[in-house]
This record gives sequence, structure tokens and C-alpha cells, in this order.
Amino acid sequence: MIDKIITNIVDQEAPDQTVAVLMSGGTDSLTVAAAAHRLNKKLNCYTFRVDGKDSDDSIYAEKACKHFGWNFKLIDVPVNNIENDFFTLIKKYECKKKTHVECTFPFLYVYPHIKEKYILTGWAADGYYGVSKRANIHFKHTKELMNKFRQGYFGKLDETTQKFIPGNPVGIKQQMLLAKSVDSILVAPYVDKKVWDWMIQYDWDFFNKPYQKAPLFDAFPELLEIKRRNHLNLQLAAGIPNYFEKLLDNKKINIYNRSRIMDLVRDWKATTTTSIEEFFV
Repeated sequence: MIDKIITNIVDQEAPDQTVAVLMSGGTDSLTVAAAAHRLNKKLNCYTFRVDGKDSDDSIYAEKACKHFGWNFKLIDVPVNNIENDFFTLIKKYECKKKTHVECTFPFLYVYPHIKEKYILTGWAADGYYGVSKRANIHFKHTKELMNKFRQGYFGKLDETTQKFIPGNPVGIKQQMLLAKSVDSILVAPYVDKKVWDWMIQYDWDFFNKPYQKAPLFDAFPELLEIKRRNHLNLQLAAGIPNYFEKLLDNKKINIYNRSRIMDLVRDWKATTTTSIEEFFV
């Protein structure tokens, strides 16, 4: 069963009694937290809100932590330094896509608060379930198509670590770099080959009927004690795209009058400068 696989990974890769959890209140972060809870670990769960505004993620995360007795740590993410954060994300944390920038942004402020050696995350799990619009249109119809989607999402296996390092919108590389910046280790069970081997046995219907990610709740029935919710992208739940869209009106940054943030990211990724100030020297 998948719960035993995830729990074993947490047990082996996060040996400390106290661990950090990147907690969204969604199914994926809850499963890794539940695995650690079954191991009788002390959980310090970190979530965020942007510009002082609670989101579905921060609300659900707090409710889950209160229910299970996990320590809840809410980090406020400011937006008054968004221009410099934009360059930090592109140049220091190697964000190449709009989704990389938006999904990594709040964690610039979360990670400095983390003191634990091991950081648990449910990052990258969505690649198995086909919850995206693209997957629903093109890949959900057969297991073979779903596995084609999964392979594209996760990329190649590192034969040494037996982990997948996704290069797609999940931005796991950025999370690993952030963990390293605070001398911690990111533990991401869903990029482990043992999880992959179990997941690819099943098709879209298995994971999404009678409701989304149903087998995870079968494996971790304690999670049914709190209200279940469907998938919501991290950046959309917190309204993050709206803050970066404002950069399009900043002529100092949008020097080519782009109309899309994805083009702005590409423009600045292609430069050798590390800041706005350096560019205009």
C-alpha cells in the first residue's frame, strides 16, 4: 500500500524526531505529514499567506494542524520587494518559467524560518493524478496515455539517488536549492522511484473516482477526519500571479513592452545581469 511506501521513505530519509513540513492543507502535504505522525515524530508545519491575506491553503493548513496536534507556523510573505524577488528567483534560484517564479516566490520567505534539518514536502505528487486541464483533455483516457503524461512530467530518473528531478512546473529544483540555503535537506517522497513504481500501475479513474485522489484517503483514512478538498494550484490559491502581473506596467523591468509574464521571465533569464540596478549601470 502507498502509505507504507511513503512512511518508509520518511522514516529512512528524515531520521530526526522533529521535522518540518511544508503544509498546504492539501492531500499531498497531508499524506507526508500523516506518515511522519504515524512514526510519532514532532511536526512543525509551515504555511504562508501573501500580503496579510489568508488563502484556502493557509486556512485548511491551520485546521488540519489543530485537528492532529501539529505545530502550525504561519509565515507572512510581503509583496513590497517584488521587483528584487523577481530577479532573485530567476538568477539565484534558476526559475525559467512563469510557474517556477510564482510557486517559488513565497518560499523565499518561508525557508529562513525553518530550523529543522529535514523538511518534508508533498511536492510533485500532482504529476501522478492528471489533475491539470491538459491531462484531462489529452491523457486521462488510458493508463498508457497517463504514463506518457507522467513520464513527461517527472523526466529522467537519477540512477544514483533513485529519485526523479522534475524539470516541469512543479519547481522541485528550486525547493531543493532553498532547502540547501538554510542547511536543511528536502525530503520529497513523491519523486522517489518506489512511489513511482506503485503509482504507474493505475489509471486516471483509479485516482479520481469516486473523488479526486481517493486512494490516498483509503491509505491514510485518518485524513478523512478533516474536510476533504479538491486540488488547487498553490500560486492561484494565494493570488500570487496578480502581484507579478503588475511588473508588466513597470517600464524599468518590462523594457520590451511584453504583455505576458512568461515572456518577461524569458527576457531576464537571457541576460547576464543579476539585478535591475546592474542592468542600467
